[in-house]
Amino acid sequence: MNGIIVNKIGEDKEVASFFNKIGKGVAISDDFYCEEECRKAVEHCEQRWNRMKENYISSPSAGISTVVEIILLLLTLTQTILSFVTL
Repeated sequence: MNGIIVNKIGEDKEVASFFNKIGKGVAISDDFYCEEECRKAVEHCEQRWNRMKENYISSPSAGISTVVEIILLLLTLTQTILSFVTL
């Protein structure tokens, strides 16, 4: 966390749920002055790389385990190919 919001109401999930619910049913007027910035933020979050980064590399330990899993997958694939080649 970047220290932008200090959580004093409970678990992080409760705070996230609060902020997710707070905007439901809110309509934006036609002269909304941050419309362009909001559109850019939504487009940025919807990019494939940013979604993958959020899911697989959200923390250093998650990133390291993802890299280790890829390496193990490649080693397993290499072992399988070599076992067929040496037959």
